Amino acid sequence: HTTGALLLAKSTASRDRLMERFADRSIQKYYLALIDGVPRLPHGTQESYLRRKLQFSGGGLQEGQTSWYSASS
Repeated sequence: HTTGALLLAKSTASRDRLMERFADRSIQKYYLALIDGVPRLPHGTQESYLRRKLQFSGGGLQEGQTSWYSASS
């Protein structure tokens, strides 16, 4: 599970621009994962659906895509 992150802005204007980009989904997010073991492939893409939380969006499914690569390859 990806549980969240804390993002700080140095000014109100920067905060507002970041909030707009998150709201219109124009921002790309990158995550770093540490795993135990060795992946079978050096890179790949996983496509699936994410279930939305009922209290925020009324439920339903949202398309999700995760592309990954091994930093050791």
